[in-house]
Amino acid sequence: MSSKSSRRPRKWSRTEQMNADLLVFVWAWVSTCHPGIAEIQAVKAEILNVCESVRTGRVTLAMINRQLQDEFDLVTDWTRRNRS
Repeated sequence: MSSKSSRRPRKWSRTEQMNADLLVFVWAWVSTCHPGIAEIQAVKAEILNVCESVRTGRVTLAMINRQLQDEFDLVTDWTRRNRS
């Protein structure tokens, strides 16, 4: 049996995972809402700002989740899904 078949797949880096998640989000948003270029650029800038804040530790995903619940009554179950 080849050792190649028993190798574990390489894990994505945080940057690769973030880029994949952002690409899926942007595609879903643009394809359903049809925003203008100004809206797309504004959201892009905010996404980059929030990602930088998360990366540096100024903001946590728990903080974002709590703010979504408090300000927009948007309850996510992503924390539940992340349990191993």
